Amino acid sequence: MVSRTRNPVNERQVVIALTKEGDALRFHAGCLGDTLLEASGQTPAALAKLYGEINVLRNAVCRHIGGWAVSETPAEAD
Repeated sequence: MVSRTRNPVNERQVVIALTKEGDALRFHAGCLGDTLLEASGQTPAALAKLYGEINVLRNAVCRHIGGWAVSETPAEAD
């Protein structure tokens, strides 16, 4: 359902992408977002705030390690 390929810009990174089959499954799981939101017990605003905080943390870590270079189009796994 997913492919894993090395990032050609930074071989230490692995790029994860959905295969065609995985993408089709994602389409059928569309209602899962509402279920997860309800299960979290959080409001959309609270989750949006958390998402922003996670992005700030991710960006700080990436700056510390020297960046995060991801290729535009990851190669398909064999």
